[in-house]
Amino acid sequence: MRNSFLGAKKALFLMGFICFAQIFLPITGLAAQTPEELAGALDRMVPSLMQTQSTAFGNFTYTDTGLGSAFSRHLEDRLGMALTRTTKLKLIQRGAVRNMDASFRKVYAEHFQTQTPSALLSGSFIPEGRAVKVRFELISLFTAELLGVTEISFDLSTLPPGMAISPPNLERAQQVQNGLEVVTALPAGNLTVSVTTTRGDGAVYLDGEEMELLVMASEDSFVNIYHVGVDGETQLIFPNQYQTASRVRAGELVKVPGAGWPFKFQLHAPFGVEYIKVLASNEPFPDVPSFQSLGREPGRVLSRGLSVRSSSQVRLAEAEVSYSIVPRQ
Repeated sequence: MRNSFLGAKKALFLMGFICFAQIFLPITGLAAQTPEELAGALDRMVPSLMQTQSTAFGNFTYTDTGLGSAFSRHLEDRLGMALTRTTKLKLIQRGAVRNMDASFRKVYAEHFQTQTPSALLSGSFIPEGRAVKVRFELISLFTAELLGVTEISFDLSTLPPGMAISPPNLERAQQVQNGLEVVTALPAGNLTVSVTTTRGDGAVYLDGEEMELLVMASEDSFVNIYHVGVDGETQLIFPNQYQTASRVRAGELVKVPGAGWPFKFQLHAPFGVEYIKVLASNEPFPDVPSFQSLGREPGRVLSRGLSVRSSSQVRLAEAEVSYSIVPRQ
């Protein structure tokens, strides 16, 4: 009799735990090939008692590299179709600043104007047999709380023929990234600088699309922005002959190029991962030619340009952002 009672209690406990898990824990290991299947899987990420979440896209990157590929853009397209069919998630795309950096949160709402998202949907992916497995995370933009996680597999047969899953020139890009990690030899003090694209870090651009950068410094600063191409070739792209003023005010989110500026950053082949490196200083930088090759060892190039400065008075800070350029399918 006692064993039967304990067995019944155990069964009731397991049933209760299963019900709890269905409400609060993510559903994993799903396969979603149609927009309706994907919509259902995404809806199940949201706890059943939670109201509909206004959601912006974060980044969808290859494993733990933080880099995107052609599959990233394909995934965004599929998600966009699925989110029109969801009941618990509402997609907000109005000028989305897809970045969770704390320095951008205070001005986040300005870029969504009246439509502020409450959650960010991001993910990482990896090939697995004849499929691509994507781990999705839904994060609250108000509390940074992880609201839900799910893993969804996409059959390779449903992708456009020849679509690359991994980032282009991945090995070379990681070598360039290692050379860009720390280039300043002078202390930053309290000076900090942040940079992202208007599509976030690790964004993927199609051939011919334009890129805009967002830069913010913690105090009044002079800013140099460098472009590091697929082959590691480094150029100063801001300031330049079209826009010579590079001073930014403390806490001001500056878009480069800004409205009405007489130049644009339009992206073309060669395809692959590229980087933007930003250096901020409390004093003006030495003159450097703009839009000209400065060399193919970016870390050494930037360090060399800073070595002539006096360390007794100068404070420097640095930041970087990566993005990929892929061909149109």
